[in-house]
Amino acid sequence: MIAFYPAAIVALVSLVVVWVLRARALTNKNNKIPNLPGLVPFAGNIALFTKPTSFIAMLEEAAARCAIKSGLAAVRVPTLTNLWGKRFVLVDDVKVAKLILARRPLTYDRPHVLLKALKGRLDGVKAPSVFSALGQNEWGRARRLVSPAFNHANVQSMLPDCLDLAASVVQKWLTTSDDVSIDSLETFNNLTFSVITRVGFGLSSVDTVRPDHQASLSDPREGAPQPPPTLLNDVKDPIEFAGKWIRNPFTKYHDMIFARDEIAAITLSRKRLNKYFHDLLEFQQQQSSTNDDHSLIHKLATSIDDTTNADNIKTSRKLTSEEVISNIMTFYFAGIDTTAIGLAWSVLFLAADPDLQRRVAHESREAGIAAWIEAEVEKRARLSPAEQNKMSSDELSSLSSSAHPLSDVSLTTLVSSYNNENPLRLAHGVFMEALRMHGPAPILGAELAAESAELAGETFKKGELFFMMLRRMQMDSTYTPRADEFLPERWTGEVPELEPAPELKNVLSSLMFGGGPRVCPGRHLSELEASITLSAICALLELSPTSPELPPEETVFTQKPESANIRVTPRH
Repeated sequence: MIAFYPAAIVALVSLVVVWVLRARALTNKNNKIPNLPGLVPFAGNIALFTKPTSFIAMLEEAAARCAIKSGLAAVRVPTLTNLWGKRFVLVDDVKVAKLILARRPLTYDRPHVLLKALKGRLDGVKAPSVFSALGQNEWGRARRLVSPAFNHANVQSMLPDCLDLAASVVQKWLTTSDDVSIDSLETFNNLTFSVITRVGFGLSSVDTVRPDHQASLSDPREGAPQPPPTLLNDVKDPIEFAGKWIRNPFTKYHDMIFARDEIAAITLSRKRLNKYFHDLLEFQQQQSSTNDDHSLIHKLATSIDDTTNADNIKTSRKLTSEEVISNIMTFYFAGIDTTAIGLAWSVLFLAADPDLQRRVAHESREAGIAAWIEAEVEKRARLSPAEQNKMSSDELSSLSSSAHPLSDVSLTTLVSSYNNENPLRLAHGVFMEALRMHGPAPILGAELAAESAELAGETFKKGELFFMMLRRMQMDSTYTPRADEFLPERWTGEVPELEPAPELKNVLSSLMFGGGPRVCPGRHLSELEASITLSAICALLELSPTSPELPPEETVFTQKPESANIRVTPRH
């Protein structure tokens, strides 16, 4: 027994030595890619999981310290299957990121770890959406079927809905007492949810921004299934819950034991959504087809998948119910938080700059937005909230003789950057600049799908994981002049000295939407909604901050402000 203790100590020391030597070997395996410092990769980087809400901030700090020379750095994070740590390559160079984005989904694709966490919450088990479809053929098919719903004509047709819902935001905020702060993120979540529900299902009456908004969450068509009152939370909660598991994979095993009630509630939400979507799809398929129905669910339900098999025989089939529902879920998942967070940061920056507000208000008057929103709000003031909620946006609009502004301006002009002919160029610039500095997805993951590929002089093998540090690239003064300043004018086409180099304009203006072939298909709808909303807000309201400093960020599923409260007063 006496000899046991020295032997145990020797064995323990030997184990530590082997561990450290192995860790050093992993760290020095590729000298051109510096690793995040730490005694050993496993223990040194476990801190990434100790505070999940700061996960992105810690990765950005690591890239700032390590990815100086080649634009690449490596961090190893612990996993249950690899105690030495799984390597993630941090890409901190826009030209390297441009190569990765341009080669998705052929050479690089979505990380399997992300899709695994979202499986069953975003997609059906055997029905990948345009977000989760992998490979050139599968993704190309999904994108081909979804894209028609987001063509320019369809998005342009959403202009009246965006104006109607922007008026609802202004109306709601005008009724708020001066001494009460407004949670702008909550408002914009409701706004974007309403836009997506109208686009997704063609429900023109939905307006969850209005007072007593539950009354508007209905489908007036005879025989149509009614949306559950919990529709917004049923969409958001499962995705945010999955976000916890993505930020910290160990949380999944903890929750299975200690958060079973929460998991049961999330499962119930998913079942409720599935039932509603199945019932709605069945109703949609029973209706006679019309060219006036631009809704996503109609486009998907009537899409024909033409494919050619290995024997060069062409086949045609409609999407299954599960495939349609997976893409509808993706539309909600990708569209609500992202646009809402961009709008929340936009008003936080506007609240801190009264002069910028005045300039956006002037632009709004010049474009005809201010007069239309003012007339719309005055018209609604004559109706009670109950009367408003019984009326669709078309019925409300019919009470006014004024035509919708900007109806003669092309969508290409309304959502284009660096274009001084855009009548809402400054409002658009505020939104784009907010996304540049505080985008909801400051990093973007990719996994090497090919057998091997070369980047920055290094060869990587299949399965290598990459984190593209999108925000750090956009905040790099090497590419963007005065990158650490909030300057919406850089997007207007009127101040060329603030714009990035010509060869990088396109990639830097699309990074916040993914970039490359897999760029977000709903990008233009997001930009249209945001430009009109910010123009309407500044036209009739003056914003002021509730704190002298901008709020810190937190990582939930997306990256968002901890607080997005502002105060508003009528503009005189």
